[in-house]
Amino acid sequence: MTAWNEADAIRAYCDAAEDRYGMDTITTDPEAADWLAFAREHADHAQCLPRMPADPEVTREALEPYLGRWSPYGPRGW
Repeated sequence: MTAWNEADAIRAYCDAAEDRYGMDTITTDPEAADWLAFAREHADHAQCLPRMPADPEVTREALEPYLGRWSPYGPRGW
């Protein structure tokens, strides 16, 4: 949560700098443009959520530990 909030604060700071100095001024100053690009990239990386793992393959063997006395192969008989 701290990194997420920090990324929001970085983006707000970048927006405020752009509003204060104007995009014309920032684009003519390569150091300022590079710094803002770096800051926004850092914020994007800080809010990057991990990829969820792939769903496991559903097989009879994978289900067996969770079925208790039931068979993963169907009913044993009537």
